[in-house]
Amino acid sequence: MIALHEPSAARQVEAGFKALVLRHQAEFNAGLEACLDEVERQTQRFVQGLGYAKGAWYRTPHNVIVTAVMVCIHARERCARDLVLAAQLHDVGYSVMELSSVAQGASWEGRRHEHMFRGADVAFGHLHTLVASLDLGLSGERIRKLTRIIATHDDPYGGKDLADPEARLVRSADRAFVPSALSYYKDMLAIGADTGYLEKLAKLGLELSPHSMLMCRLAFFYPSDDALPSGWDRGALPIRAELAAFNEGGRCEPCYTSTESEVVGEMFRARARELSALELVSSVEGFVSLVEDAFTHETREILSKARVC
Repeated sequence: MIALHEPSAARQVEAGFKALVLRHQAEFNAGLEACLDEVERQTQRFVQGLGYAKGAWYRTPHNVIVTAVMVCIHARERCARDLVLAAQLHDVGYSVMELSSVAQGASWEGRRHEHMFRGADVAFGHLHTLVASLDLGLSGERIRKLTRIIATHDDPYGGKDLADPEARLVRSADRAFVPSALSYYKDMLAIGADTGYLEKLAKLGLELSPHSMLMCRLAFFYPSDDALPSGWDRGALPIRAELAAFNEGGRCEPCYTSTESEVVGEMFRARARELSALELVSSVEGFVSLVEDAFTHETREILSKARVC
């Protein structure tokens, strides 16, 4: 396994991740648009057209996965369709913020509140523009509700529970990106460059590795062995509840919907299968190729789910 904590390797990996996003983004955008109505397509183009390059290059694939999962949640949970708009717009605050490279550390932590409030302002303006230009049937009260969801969607990272059922549905779609190959290994890269996270790991008796990363992320989503995905090897990879403290928010946050549970379960099974393959990876190119294969496969699978919803 390559040393992601080494600055030179980290920069090369991040450059590789950016390149793979550019290679596949047009395909993913087109695949998602096939699942959306005209208002949602216009919103997706608006969101994807925002400036995410400075430290937030992963926002564009994030926007695809979150929206596709929200389309599935709408179909399966029978919730209001306009929650798809909230899911599309939930992170637009990052478009007006500059973040550091993930090869320099986990800069997203500490910026949560700023991006939520700034994003709510951007979303408020966009939704009013849609109402004016497309005669969209959203009342002022409903627009305020959707922007409140955006202004609070990451509150659980700060220790606050989401009481509103609709806010939980949007949160469910958002969290489905976390164990995806791109997000997971991007986070691993950021953690390897962040002394604060490395110190948290050391206090838990761990060093950064694919295995320890998996154990910590599992504890973030699953409160006990009984909750683990079907077919999971509980003997080799059991839940260690205390490792939830490593994750942002410092506690377990179980899945909110069956859709989220299904999607992240498939992702975690893939991350577990990759453990042995990662031991054999000795180059940046090999690591990026592994992540690219995994991420394109799971993104296509999620888009397929959304198309039939």
